Amino acid sequence: MTLLGIDWSLSVVTPPAAQPVALDAVMYRHLRLEPSGSPLSHVDDDLIEGYIAGASEQCAGIETRRALITTTYDLRLSDWPCGRVIEIPRPPLQEVTSITYSDGSSEQTLSADAYRVYAPAGDDAQPGEIELKPDYTWPTLGDDRWPVTIRFVAGYGAAPSDVPFGIRSWIMLKVGSMYANRDSEIVGATPEPMKFAPHLLDRYRLGMVF
Repeated sequence: MTLLGIDWSLSVVTPPAAQPVALDAVMYRHLRLEPSGSPLSHVDDDLIEGYIAGASEQCAGIETRRALITTTYDLRLSDWPCGRVIEIPRPPLQEVTSITYSDGSSEQTLSADAYRVYAPAGDDAQPGEIELKPDYTWPTLGDDRWPVTIRFVAGYGAAPSDVPFGIRSWIMLKVGSMYANRDSEIVGATPEPMKFAPHLLDRYRLGMVF
């Protein structure tokens, strides 16, 4: 992994504008609910939306380590890597907006002419990369705690329909389980897990930890 040997932190600058699964007619049917009105609504909407948010967070942050809906991040580094490549977490990478660094006296912006961006596409896209071009070297840094900041945009798209169906299916199953079993323990019953459900995410799980 090209972030080995340096400290880094990741923060959200612009959060996703939607959840990867919408509370719509499909979700109501999945939960076997009968909503009413126009637009459709149900007395448990707030509860269901909370479950969707929780399941989506688990899917993105723990199960797959991916950005699902378009999100802007800041990746802060304690130093430049020892090589010429910086791996970008939370695929699929859409674009690198800027690379800024502190030279000890002020903040500078690394020219886009100095590096290439590789942004693999597809449902199971691997992490993107920033590669320093052969004629350039990493600039000298000051002694700040986080002298390098890489701002980037990642995610499958802005709408739930952009997210792969396998991921959305896992989230819907998780929401259905939470909605049907609202306590941490089930007394007097032994639920039978759906053995196929975890495998819905197999192709989307990354082989490294970010």
